[in-house]
Amino acid sequence: MAEAGHYSVFYWKPHPSSHLAFLVEAMSILDREPDVPIWSPPIVVPRGTPPEVAQPIERANRNFLAPIDRVLRDDVRRELEGVGADTDSPAAAAYIGQRVAERRQLWRLVDQASQASPAKPFSWEPASVAIANVTRGLPTDGKRRSERGLRVATIEKLNEGIPEKDKGHRLRPHHVLRATARYTNDSVKFGNRMLRLFQDRDEALKLTATALLWAHFAVVLSLSRIEREAKSRPEYRNKSGASLAHAIERTHGMAACLERAVARIDRAKSA
Repeated sequence: MAEAGHYSVFYWKPHPSSHLAFLVEAMSILDREPDVPIWSPPIVVPRGTPPEVAQPIERANRNFLAPIDRVLRDDVRRELEGVGADTDSPAAAAYIGQRVAERRQLWRLVDQASQASPAKPFSWEPASVAIANVTRGLPTDGKRRSERGLRVATIEKLNEGIPEKDKGHRLRPHHVLRATARYTNDSVKFGNRMLRLFQDRDEALKLTATALLWAHFAVVLSLSRIEREAKSRPEYRNKSGASLAHAIERTHGMAACLERAVARIDRAKSA
């Protein structure tokens, strides 16, 4: 590729061999999975359900619904601990279940209001989701990084895979700033949408932070691990970026790989 000009490189159109291209393409592949409402509790799949119906639901349970359920329950449990309540009592278990159900109902109302609105349903830009959450997932080694240091480390990670001859197509600091600003702005818009529907400000903000934004982070972190492990396998030796995402989908299925990766994150959190 020729040297790119300052205004010809866009974060939402990443170089096809880059780490960012892998994340964006992988998220696009995952979007083809059946849409299970993220506000739903884990779904019970009746015995005898055809595999083509049961397996995507079971993946959604393991990848998102069950982990989110634990996040919500842990949040309520911390509230009880904060006031000195016994969180192991039957009364506490009933209270936790009630509070989680209330939060799910609030989120369900948000989802239904969004779908019923004549305006375009709320959507997230995949590239900005990827970039912002790559930054969140950077190892710190217990040290606090400056904002500049975080941007530099994020850029290096996102540009992985771009050959030297295409160095003009690498992302730069202003790309990360714009993408992060877009993600922050979208998060605020989503939070404001919920605040308009809910009287309880704290509930709306907790719902956004503990569920939706946590799901973004878990997906991006898991996809990064999938890519890293795939690159060590001989069958993917000549693949990178978007082509690697498609190769993984053909050979193992991106959703199945994500399921295993998220499960490992969940086990690590529980350890």
